[in-house]
Amino acid sequence: MTLTSWSFAIFLVVTLITYRLVPARLRPGVLLIASFAFYTSAFPAHALVLAMLTFGTWWVGGRMEGSGRRRLLLGLAVTALLLVLG
Repeated sequence: MTLTSWSFAIFLVVTLITYRLVPARLRPGVLLIASFAFYTSAFPAHALVLAMLTFGTWWVGGRMEGSGRRRLLLGLAVTALLLVLG
């Protein structure tokens, strides 16, 4: 699915309608699921890597809250993400 295809236009409309219909507390989840669906439609083999990076980033963010080692955790998380990107 490319950004200039009709399938993306339909996907976008369905996502926006779903986003507006769900309660505000569920909207980030709708966007997360839609993002995963869009990405995996182009690169299904990378779905596990994307899921692991998403979970790892979320986990580190949770550990940073109330921690005295925020900069260290942030540095490790950014380094890990850049290593995967590279």
